[in-house]
Amino acid sequence: LAQSPEGRKLLLERLSDAPLAQWTGARVHVLLEALAAMRSHVATDAAAEAWLRELEGELDSELAEAPERRVRELALLRCEVATLSAIRRGNLDALRVCRSLGLALDPTPRLEVEALLAMTDAVLDKSARLDALLARASDSDAHVAAPALAALAEVDDDAANPVLRSALEREDLGVVAAAAGAVAARSRDAGKRSLDVVPALRRVVNRMNNAEGIEARLSAIEALGVLARRPERGVKPGSEGEPLTDEAPWLESVVLPLARDPAAAVRDQARRALAGRPELLERFDRPVPVAGRDAFASDMETQLAALRDAPAAGLRVATEAGDFVIELGGARAPLNHANMVALARRGYFEGLRFHRVAAGFVVQGGDPRGDGYGGPGHLVPCEWSNHRYERGTVGMALAGKDTGGSQFFITQARQPHLDGRYTVIGRVVEGMDVVDRILPGDAITRIEVLDTMPGDADAP
Repeated sequence: LAQSPEGRKLLLERLSDAPLAQWTGARVHVLLEALAAMRSHVATDAAAEAWLRELEGELDSELAEAPERRVRELALLRCEVATLSAIRRGNLDALRVCRSLGLALDPTPRLEVEALLAMTDAVLDKSARLDALLARASDSDAHVAAPALAALAEVDDDAANPVLRSALEREDLGVVAAAAGAVAARSRDAGKRSLDVVPALRRVVNRMNNAEGIEARLSAIEALGVLARRPERGVKPGSEGEPLTDEAPWLESVVLPLARDPAAAVRDQARRALAGRPELLERFDRPVPVAGRDAFASDMETQLAALRDAPAAGLRVATEAGDFVIELGGARAPLNHANMVALARRGYFEGLRFHRVAAGFVVQGGDPRGDGYGGPGHLVPCEWSNHRYERGTVGMALAGKDTGGSQFFITQARQPHLDGRYTVIGRVVEGMDVVDRILPGDAITRIEVLDTMPGDADAP
């Protein structure tokens, strides 16, 4: 509806007629999505501005007296209204209220970046927006820097390159991964790339380990491959340029040795980086022993033996939004089951938060960092099957092939594009209404391993 003037008018009429009390539980996501959809046109929509001022007053009034769960719902709505206000005024000060609301996972850094990207020259000129984005990308706080660095992928200005190069040298895994991903995306465009970043990319590949820094390594390898190809101006991600003739020595010195890397995802990404180099690909594909085993593989037999000795039928996930039950029995994924069960039995998930909630798509949690870059310190192989991603299907999140860990997601509707791409570990058989109510930042209080499923004939 928000994509056309007629649709926006209808949307605003519907929202204006609905009382604030209606937007609670799973329905709060509807209003959050509607507010987010207004970002691209809010600066020029006078009718929307009047309604938003009224909604802002209602939210502030109810926040003062609402119970704890309702406060979290209202706080997220208030943050989205503040984002629209920042976009309208060209001033990020409106988002200060969001930081003051005490949300467990502060969305302010992400919303500031999204507001800057949505602003027009009429409210804040391009150079000022770029300066604000670059300042955030250089911030010492990783949670501020990472979303800004990721946004630099689309910035058509050379000033982004030294900031990204500097970020690649930082210690925080999320910062390095965001910077490497942005460099990989920019390097496809002749107007955005810079070969000065190659030494920093080389160091990322060599100093990061697979167990914790797999995403950063993969993006750095991708960037090295893209930088070895001749770019065009304004090319789209995924397009291929002609290989450079003899101007990419890093392919042989950095990428070629990865043929022996213990992580399959690293080997696959390295091989893609060598595309168009038949002489290097021939050497890459020669049979060589893989160096070492990853942390999970070394303990895999123990994990599987423990699962055979104490079979698990399912998992009961207790959250701040309520409980839901995952049935494991229908999915054929013994390695991923052993991993999840072992983590649950040692209390790994207690206190971790659902960091990603995409309404109508997925709810994702299990990240100890809370920003999508964390994991348990080991990698789990993919176990693909013909199970489809229906409503309630539970899958393992990945940064690439065989990079599972502790992050899992639950689909809220049929998602055919996920079929065969992510390991299915089970399905929610009880409590999907709870999954629908989960908000960003809601915590997992406990995951209980179930020997039998609720309702089974032999259950106690």
